[in-house]
Amino acid sequence: WRAQIRETTNLVQSCEPAQAQRTSNMGQSVSQCMQQQQKLQQLEQRNATLEQELYRLRAQVGGGAAPAPAAQTAAGPPAAQGTGPVVLDVLFFPDQAMPCRYGSNCRRGASCTYSHENTSLCRLLHFIRSARHRLDICVFNITCNEISSEIEAAAKRGVAVRIISDDDQSESTGSDVRQLKASGIPVRTDHSPYHMHNKFALIDGHTLINGSFNWTRSAVLNNRENIVILRDPKLVQAFGNVFEQMWQLYGTIRPGAQTSVI
Repeated sequence: WRAQIRETTNLVQSCEPAQAQRTSNMGQSVSQCMQQQQKLQQLEQRNATLEQELYRLRAQVGGGAAPAPAAQTAAGPPAAQGTGPVVLDVLFFPDQAMPCRYGSNCRRGASCTYSHENTSLCRLLHFIRSARHRLDICVFNITCNEISSEIEAAAKRGVAVRIISDDDQSESTGSDVRQLKASGIPVRTDHSPYHMHNKFALIDGHTLINGSFNWTRSAVLNNRENIVILRDPKLVQAFGNVFEQMWQLYGTIRPGAQTSVI
């Protein structure tokens, strides 16, 4: 039995260096992971700061745009770190005119009846254009061709676009929802005697567009409307959950069936 003890002792001692090496490697892996996470957070913070600076510069170049509010310009950690909302922009309508499609290349000069400024609609279009992976839209109706064009362009460049709209409004005269659906974008409606009256969108799972603004030409030019565009993990998650609930619900009902209001 003494020989067995010596053999066991020798075996344990021979295993100790390997175990120590594994523990050391594990510690190094954890340390490297933490360092990479810190670098990622620093990059996200710098990205959010640069994004805010970009909007300040765009407002200055556009001319006539109101100075960015303090909440928008204040540099802070990105929403991904969970330290609170980062307000990217606050938009108010109506705009005085629709944007000129030729922009700075317009040759009509003073005779052009379209806007050459960085209007609220222009700033909204820029955010829609910024989508890279996913764009979830939940709005009462869409009749503004400029907005529809940006949505369709996002889908063409590979962004996963989904639209939820009101069944009555989506079939109304002038609605662009049917056109967007015909282009291949997934669209679901409520099929309810009541209205699907939300007006929000989620960009890439981190940016929320929300407010009273209907995505219509009339709202751009005539209505007193507002939009807040921000990054806040809790709000994005809350609106994302509601979107998914409606998306699942409206995908299982049949036209003419009654649905509960979410």
